[in-house]
Parts: sequence; C-alpha cells; structure tokens
Amino acid sequence: MPETTLSTTPSYRIRVAVPVYLYDCFDYSLTAEQYHQAEVGARVAVSFGRQNVVGVIVEKLTDEKPLDLGFKLKAITELLDDNAILDAKVLSLLTWSAQYYQFPIGEVMHAALPSFLRQGKPYNLLARMWKLIDDHAEDKLKRSEKQQDAYKILKLHPTGTSENILNLAGIETATLKALEKKQITQCILEAQDFKPQVMTLAQMPLTPNDEQKRAIQNILKARHSYHAFLLDGLTGSGKTEVYLQVMQEILKQGKQVLVLVPEIGLTPQTVSRFQSRFHCHIALLHSGLNDSKRLQAWQSAQTGKASIVIGTRSAIYTPLPHLGLIVLDEEHDLSFKQQEGFRYHARDVALYRAHLENCPIILGSATPSIDSYALVEQGKMTRLELDQRAGVAVMPKMHVIDLKVAQKQNGISQQLIHEVQKRLDKKEQVLIFLNRRGYAPVLICE
Repeated sequence: MPETTLSTTPSYRIRVAVPVYLYDCFDYSLTAEQYHQAEVGARVAVSFGRQNVVGVIVEKLTDEKPLDLGFKLKAITELLDDNAILDAKVLSLLTWSAQYYQFPIGEVMHAALPSFLRQGKPYNLLARMWKLIDDHAEDKLKRSEKQQDAYKILKLHPTGTSENILNLAGIETATLKALEKKQITQCILEAQDFKPQVMTLAQMPLTPNDEQKRAIQNILKARHSYHAFLLDGLTGSGKTEVYLQVMQEILKQGKQVLVLVPEIGLTPQTVSRFQSRFHCHIALLHSGLNDSKRLQAWQSAQTGKASIVIGTRSAIYTPLPHLGLIVLDEEHDLSFKQQEGFRYHARDVALYRAHLENCPIILGSATPSIDSYALVEQGKMTRLELDQRAGVAVMPKMHVIDLKVAQKQNGISQQLIHEVQKRLDKKEQVLIFLNRRGYAPVLICE
C-alpha cells in the first residue's frame, strides 16, 4: 500500500462576522495572495447558506498544515476593501456592544455601516461638485429667492463647490437641479478629497462667567485621559458655550470631536452654532440623509477630514481616527435609546467608547438622568454645576399648581385660564406645552 504524503502547504482562513441571527463568527478559506491583502476590519463578500452576504473580517488565521475538519471550508467570494474601514477600537466597541446587549455580532457590525457599504458597493464614491456655467443669469432668477441664494454662493466659488457644503449652507439639492435645468449650473463628479482641514476660529468666544470658567478648566485638565463629566446646568446657563470653548482647545491639538444630539431636529441649530464659531469641516450623520450623503459624511469622519462630527445615536459607532472628545447633549433624553432591532443606549456606549479612546466625555443636561446621578454618587463621574443664567438672561417666574386642590374647568386650573386670558387681552402670544400626545393614560373625575 503506497504511503500517503501529507501536504505541508499552510492553509489560510479568515473569521468573518456575518449579518445573520447567529451569535458566532464563521471561518472562510482564501488564497495566500488574498490572505496577505485582507485586513481585519475590511469588508468581504461571502456565501452563507443560499444567500450572498457582506461580512466584516474580525480575525486572520493561518495553519502550518491543512486542518482535518472533516469538511471543506467555503472560500470567500471577494475582498471588497483594500484597507480596513473599521479600526481596532471601533471593532472592540462593536464586540463589547454585541456581548453587553446580547445581540449577534454580525448584525451589530452590519448596523454600524452606512447602507451603501452594507450592500457591498465600492468604498470610493465620487463627490458631486456644482459649478456655474452662466455667471450673468440674475434676470432669470427674479422669481425664486432660493435659486438666487444658491447662485450668489456659487458665484463666490467659480471653481465649484461640493454638494455637501452647499447643503450645510441651506441650499437644497432640488434648488441646484432647478438651476441645472435652466443651464445655469453644472454637476461634475470628482474623486473626494479627504485631506483634514486646519481649524480656525470664525468668531471669538464669549467671556465665560465664573461657573463656566471652572467647568472649562476642570474638563481641560483631563483632556489627555478618560474622564466623565456631568454638566448639570439649567436652561440658559451656557452649557453650549462650555462645549465650544473645550472643543476649541481639543481641535487645536488636531483631534476630532463627536457631538451626539437626541433628535434630527436639533442638528441644524447645533451645526449653525458650531459653524459660526469654527472654520473646519463638520460632518452630519442622521437618518434624514440619503444613502450617498450619509456615506460621504461617514467617510469624512473615518478618514479624519471632519474635525467635528454631529449626529444622532447611531453616530456613536462611527470610526474617528483622532477622537479627542465626546459631547452628549441632553443626555437624559430617551431618544438615545434604540428601541428596535439592535437595542442599545447611546449614552452607555459613549461612556465605554470614551474609556476605549482614553478621552474625556461631557454629558450635558438641565435635568440629568438618575443613572448619571448614580455614577456621580459612585465617584465614576464628576458633576459640574451651572446655577447661573449666562449673560443678561434672568430666571422666569414659575408657579406650581396642584390640580388635586385647585379649582378647574375641563381639567385646566382657573389660574391658568385667567393668566392666558390676560395675555390675549394684551394682544400677546401664549405657548402651551403638553407632556405627551395621543392617548390619555389617566381619567380624572371632578
């Protein structure tokens, strides 16, 4: 009987997080050339069961001798990225999230990627640049103020302006397309420039009061290490100014800042405040963006081009190579909780990410959550109080009315009716806030 010669050729395989509802990663074989090209954190196309899916490489494995598994490993279909698109710290964060929230690792990594990348589309998309081709078109735009505004901005930049920058300036894509139909503008597709932009001040900072100054100094003392701060300040006390002055020092070091806001609606006002203070690239990440704009914003953050990244809860998983500060505004807001699919709390993930990145994190609120107060009590977070109104603002007069004892008319106190009528008689306006919409959970009998 002839002797069996065992192959001494090493076998190559990678471990892939696949977007399926299973809690394990799966091994795939690949050639030596593919193995040396593959990077942990890059995407790979693989076959799983009867479907073709896009996974993320989490580990590279090599065996000196072929493994006797009793079955043949599936080979990968294609390497989709030349370089890693998720760095080691983000991979650690995603792995921790999957374990902490008991959710399949492949689905967690899938959720962290922009839609285009989840679909296996190329990483390098071309950017849309807009340029004037008719710079004497004022008479054609008399009926549209929006088109006039877009025209004026484009005229200031004869070499062209990216669609993202125009959108940040309040110019909608529909307006640019309307100008294109009139043969006033032209859209050009260009390779994106991901070179970081040097931050300069667009506006001098305001003079902080004593409380703001103390808060700024305390945070900046910890700028080179992990430290969690609870900025507990009543409305109008100048929490945003504290953020801005701390951010200024972090940005001067060439680092990036991640700002999380609870709602998409808060993003424009936050952006305008930051744009009026800093001349630098600001990336927006929220569900209101279309797929191509979201990918471009994600890329500008991932490459380090964006100095400031502003986003809703999912932005916490965005790769940031030079992260130096995390700011979580309105930290008490329930919108930071993801309630469907992969359920997580962005505040808790942000605290863990700051720990991984070894950078400070600021949680700001006028009404901090009980969880944050508990962390302060345990010595895991430093509370910074702002009890004074910033500038010349004064506290409003407040009246607490006990509806159990007050005289009511259809559930509304007589005092409130009287005060509202008084304002209406003076031709003034009244703003009434309701604590919730829709179904009333309580019945009150009079």
